[in-house]
Amino acid sequence: MRDDGLPDNLEEFDFPVSEAPSQFSRKVCQLLRGVELALGENLWEPALILIYAGIDAMAWLDRPEEDLDVRAGHFVDWVNRYMEPEKLLGCTADDLYGARCGMLHSYTGDSKRHRELKVRKLYYHRKVGETVAGLVQLFMPETLQAASVNIDGLLYSLKLGMKRFVDSVNSNDAKKQLVAKRVTASYMSEGTYLS
Repeated sequence: MRDDGLPDNLEEFDFPVSEAPSQFSRKVCQLLRGVELALGENLWEPALILIYAGIDAMAWLDRPEEDLDVRAGHFVDWVNRYMEPEKLLGCTADDLYGARCGMLHSYTGDSKRHRELKVRKLYYHRKVGETVAGLVQLFMPETLQAASVNIDGLLYSLKLGMKRFVDSVNSNDAKKQLVAKRVTASYMSEGTYLS
């Protein structure tokens, strides 16, 4: 366990329901390892895509039982409930959703919500060696003041959100059963093809 209360790796999360805990832990660990590998190589945009996909995956698990698909509102609700975006990142959950759309769909900071002036565009920064480097657009005709999010802070906030989400699942038997059902019914597993 780290000083901030987060496990060193997510395999330490207690998620006791059938096969679901090992499947969940394996998938989350793979995702976070991918983010860390990308950041280690200064591949910021691929790391961001994985972070946003991770939030989508958590929102998919947390969506109401009657909703077959994850939607924007589920993403925003999950971020607000578990990640503390305004306190930890200096942006809103809606800003993160707009940034997610831009990064996943066009590999940019542009999104429909930003063009409609509903969210701020997000830029990114992180400490690299002794300097702080940024990821911004060269041409910035912004109507709304853009925000700059620390990528390492975003990753920390995601890990914190995952821990809080698992804690909420473990404290609610109905939610635990629903999430376990989704994990065991839908997660892909590695296997060997027989020829």
